[in-house]
Amino acid sequence: MAIWKNLFGTAPTNAKAPDISLPAACDEFLVIGSPDLSEDFCSDLIISSKSLNDWIKPNLINNTALSGEFIERARRVSGWLETHTNNGKASTIPADAYAIVANSASGLVNTTGTSVRCRDCGVIYDRVEVEESSTDLEIYLEISTRWTCPRGHLLYSEDGGIHMSIAD
Repeated sequence: MAIWKNLFGTAPTNAKAPDISLPAACDEFLVIGSPDLSEDFCSDLIISSKSLNDWIKPNLINNTALSGEFIERARRVSGWLETHTNNGKASTIPADAYAIVANSASGLVNTTGTSVRCRDCGVIYDRVEVEESSTDLEIYLEISTRWTCPRGHLLYSEDGGIHMSIAD
Protein backbone atom coordinates (compact mmCIF):
# COMPACT_ATOMS: atom_id res chain seq x y z
CA MET A 1 0.00 0.00 0.00
CA ALA A 2 2.80 2.44 0.87
CA ILE A 3 4.42 2.08 -2.58
CA TRP A 4 1.08 2.67 -4.30
CA LYS A 5 0.43 5.73 -2.13
CA ASN A 6 3.91 7.11 -2.83
CA LEU A 7 3.51 6.64 -6.60
CA PHE A 8 -0.06 7.84 -7.02
CA GLY A 9 -0.75 9.93 -3.91
CA THR A 10 -3.65 7.75 -2.73
CA ALA A 11 -4.18 4.19 -1.71
CA PRO A 12 -6.17 2.02 -4.14
CA THR A 13 -9.83 1.72 -3.33
CA ASN A 14 -12.14 -1.11 -4.10
CA ALA A 15 -14.07 -0.21 -7.24
CA LYS A 16 -17.72 0.47 -6.57
CA ALA A 17 -20.12 -1.74 -8.47
CA PRO A 18 -21.65 0.20 -11.36
CA ASP A 19 -25.05 1.72 -10.69
CA ILE A 20 -27.74 0.40 -12.97
CA SER A 21 -31.47 0.76 -12.69
CA LEU A 22 -33.62 -2.31 -13.27
CA PRO A 23 -37.21 -3.13 -12.27
CA ALA A 24 -37.78 -5.55 -9.40
CA ALA A 25 -38.83 -8.39 -11.70
CA CYS A 26 -38.51 -9.29 -15.33
CA ASP A 27 -41.30 -10.34 -17.71
CA GLU A 28 -41.03 -13.61 -19.62
CA PHE A 29 -40.26 -11.82 -22.91
CA LEU A 30 -38.33 -8.64 -23.70
CA VAL A 31 -38.38 -6.32 -26.69
CA ILE A 32 -34.65 -5.77 -27.31
CA GLY A 33 -34.98 -3.99 -30.64
CA SER A 34 -37.59 -1.48 -31.81
CA PRO A 35 -37.83 1.98 -33.38
CA ASP A 36 -38.10 3.30 -29.80
CA LEU A 37 -34.67 1.84 -28.95
CA SER A 38 -32.76 2.34 -32.22
CA GLU A 39 -33.46 4.03 -35.53
CA ASP A 40 -32.12 0.92 -37.30
CA PHE A 41 -35.26 -1.04 -36.35
CA CYS A 42 -38.57 -0.87 -38.25
CA SER A 43 -39.91 -3.83 -36.27
CA ASP A 44 -39.87 -5.30 -32.77
CA LEU A 45 -37.20 -7.88 -31.92
CA ILE A 46 -38.54 -10.01 -29.08
CA ILE A 47 -36.58 -12.60 -27.09
CA SER A 48 -37.41 -14.77 -24.11
CA SER A 49 -35.67 -13.57 -20.95
CA LYS A 50 -34.21 -17.04 -20.49
CA SER A 51 -32.75 -17.12 -24.02
CA LEU A 52 -31.22 -13.66 -23.57
CA ASN A 53 -29.66 -14.71 -20.28
CA ASP A 54 -28.35 -17.92 -21.85
CA TRP A 55 -26.70 -15.74 -24.52
CA ILE A 56 -25.30 -13.10 -22.12
CA LYS A 57 -23.42 -15.59 -19.94
CA PRO A 58 -21.00 -17.01 -22.56
CA ASN A 59 -20.89 -13.97 -24.86
CA LEU A 60 -20.56 -11.10 -22.38
CA ILE A 61 -19.85 -12.31 -18.84
CA ASN A 62 -17.16 -14.78 -19.94
CA ASN A 63 -15.67 -12.49 -22.59
CA THR A 64 -12.20 -11.50 -21.39
CA ALA A 65 -11.90 -8.82 -24.10
CA LEU A 66 -14.55 -6.69 -22.35
CA SER A 67 -13.86 -4.26 -19.51
CA GLY A 68 -14.40 -5.34 -15.92
CA GLU A 69 -17.10 -2.69 -15.43
CA PHE A 70 -18.99 -3.88 -18.53
CA ILE A 71 -18.79 -7.49 -17.34
CA GLU A 72 -20.08 -6.47 -13.90
CA ARG A 73 -23.02 -4.68 -15.54
CA ALA A 74 -23.69 -7.80 -17.63
CA ARG A 75 -23.65 -9.90 -14.43
CA ARG A 76 -26.24 -7.61 -12.83
CA VAL A 77 -28.46 -7.75 -15.92
CA SER A 78 -28.08 -11.54 -15.93
CA GLY A 79 -29.17 -11.70 -12.28
CA TRP A 80 -32.19 -9.54 -13.13
CA LEU A 81 -33.08 -11.79 -16.08
CA GLU A 82 -33.10 -14.75 -13.71
CA THR A 83 -36.05 -13.11 -11.88
CA HIS A 84 -38.27 -13.56 -14.95
CA THR A 85 -41.69 -15.03 -14.41
CA ASN A 86 -43.47 -17.28 -16.86
CA ASN A 87 -46.28 -14.77 -17.20
CA GLY A 88 -46.47 -14.70 -21.00
CA LYS A 89 -45.98 -10.92 -20.95
CA ALA A 90 -43.51 -8.85 -22.96
CA SER A 91 -42.02 -5.52 -21.97
CA THR A 92 -39.37 -3.26 -23.46
CA ILE A 93 -35.92 -3.89 -22.07
CA PRO A 94 -34.91 -1.18 -19.56
CA ALA A 95 -32.32 1.34 -20.81
CA ASP A 96 -29.53 0.10 -18.51
CA ALA A 97 -30.04 -3.48 -19.67
CA TYR A 98 -30.31 -2.38 -23.31
CA ALA A 99 -26.92 -0.67 -23.00
CA ILE A 100 -25.43 -4.12 -22.36
CA VAL A 101 -26.95 -5.79 -25.45
CA ALA A 102 -27.34 -2.81 -27.83
CA ASN A 103 -24.34 -3.67 -30.00
CA SER A 104 -25.39 -7.31 -30.22
CA ALA A 105 -29.18 -7.13 -30.40
CA SER A 106 -29.35 -7.36 -34.18
CA GLY A 107 -27.10 -10.43 -34.12
CA LEU A 108 -29.67 -12.30 -32.05
CA VAL A 109 -32.22 -12.45 -34.88
CA ASN A 110 -33.12 -15.99 -35.99
CA THR A 111 -31.73 -17.52 -32.78
CA THR A 112 -33.63 -19.76 -30.37
CA GLY A 113 -36.22 -17.89 -28.33
CA THR A 114 -36.25 -14.86 -30.65
CA SER A 115 -39.01 -13.58 -32.89
CA VAL A 116 -39.65 -10.44 -34.92
CA ARG A 117 -42.94 -8.58 -35.14
CA CYS A 118 -43.43 -6.85 -38.48
CA ARG A 119 -45.16 -3.54 -37.82
CA ASP A 120 -46.46 -3.38 -41.41
CA CYS A 121 -48.28 -6.71 -41.57
CA GLY A 122 -48.71 -7.26 -37.81
CA VAL A 123 -47.34 -10.82 -37.96
CA ILE A 124 -44.76 -12.29 -35.58
CA TYR A 125 -42.10 -14.35 -37.37
CA ASP A 126 -39.63 -16.84 -35.87
CA ARG A 127 -37.30 -16.42 -38.86
CA VAL A 128 -36.73 -13.51 -41.21
CA GLU A 129 -34.62 -12.94 -44.30
CA VAL A 130 -31.23 -11.42 -43.46
CA GLU A 131 -29.20 -9.89 -46.28
CA GLU A 132 -25.68 -8.72 -45.60
CA SER A 133 -23.49 -7.14 -48.21
CA SER A 134 -20.21 -5.31 -48.45
CA THR A 135 -18.51 -3.26 -51.11
CA ASP A 136 -14.74 -2.89 -51.12
CA LEU A 137 -13.73 0.60 -52.27
CA GLU A 138 -9.95 0.09 -51.80
CA ILE A 139 -9.47 2.12 -48.58
CA TYR A 140 -13.11 2.00 -47.46
CA LEU A 141 -15.37 -0.98 -46.91
CA GLU A 142 -19.12 -0.29 -47.03
CA ILE A 143 -21.22 -2.77 -45.05
CA SER A 144 -25.00 -3.05 -45.02
CA THR A 145 -27.47 -5.34 -43.29
CA ARG A 146 -31.19 -5.62 -44.11
CA TRP A 147 -33.91 -7.82 -42.65
CA THR A 148 -37.22 -8.39 -44.39
CA CYS A 149 -40.30 -10.38 -43.45
CA PRO A 150 -41.61 -13.07 -45.84
CA ARG A 151 -43.93 -10.44 -47.35
CA GLY A 152 -40.97 -8.18 -48.17
CA HIS A 153 -41.44 -5.48 -45.52
CA LEU A 154 -38.26 -3.87 -44.20
CA LEU A 155 -37.67 -4.86 -40.55
CA TYR A 156 -34.12 -3.66 -39.88
CA SER A 157 -31.57 -1.64 -41.81
CA GLU A 158 -28.01 -0.77 -40.84
CA ASP A 159 -25.28 0.79 -42.94
CA GLY A 160 -21.72 1.25 -41.86
CA GLY A 161 -18.21 1.19 -43.03
CA ILE A 162 -14.60 0.73 -42.18
CA HIS A 163 -12.01 3.24 -43.33
CA MET A 164 -8.52 1.84 -43.69
CA SER A 165 -5.51 4.14 -43.41
CA ILE A 166 -2.29 3.16 -45.08
CA ALA A 167 0.75 4.41 -43.20
CA ASP A 168 3.89 5.39 -45.07
